[in-house]
Amino acid sequence: MKYAIAFGVMSLVLAASSMLYPGVRWLLFWSALSFGMVALGYAGIGPRVFGKGRDGRISLPLKLLNLPYLTYTWAIWHLCRLLSREASFNQIDDDLVIGRRLLASEAPEGFDHYVDLTAEFEEPRPIRARPGYCCLPILDAGVPSLAELRGAVEQAAAGRAFVHCAQGHGRTGLFALALLLHHKRVETIEEGIGLLQNLRPAVKLNRIQVEFAHRYLGSSSPHNLSN
Repeated sequence: MKYAIAFGVMSLVLAASSMLYPGVRWLLFWSALSFGMVALGYAGIGPRVFGKGRDGRISLPLKLLNLPYLTYTWAIWHLCRLLSREASFNQIDDDLVIGRRLLASEAPEGFDHYVDLTAEFEEPRPIRARPGYCCLPILDAGVPSLAELRGAVEQAAAGRAFVHCAQGHGRTGLFALALLLHHKRVETIEEGIGLLQNLRPAVKLNRIQVEFAHRYLGSSSPHNLSN
């Protein structure tokens, strides 16, 4: 909810500014509308506010509507990419590599699945055209539904997978943890997070993601799957 409040306040500030600066009124109003839409996404509408399809593309109408916010988040991503000393990706085991969103020229070969967890970025065309590309749009710091995660994990579990979100920390950590649990590489949430942080130290799940991981683990137990 804090993201909904933050983006909602930013939207109101931009809307108020549009009345004070007539020379850029429409640009500020457009930006206010864009950040307001994102606030609604975090308030409950979910990742569909960005209109990203399973093919990794964002619908043109929503791309235009959200362009001020997308420009902001794209700029932040490129700054992090250029300034960060963190590796773009890290190998967890023979079948799992996790990392940030990659440029087309950075994407490694030899994977059966490319799991894209971003809702706010369109995947580079050469990557989304690869066999095994899978898109599960999740809001930054958010979670999918249990059914969505379970379906994507079962798909990615059959082979070698590259998993990414924007920076390869929260959403990526959640999905990678689910994969490790699925393969019985770890037995507990804490063990899984520890393994991921040991190999990619910046991985961090927030409280909502940790609670969701516990629900996922419980729902995936043999007893619950049989009911």
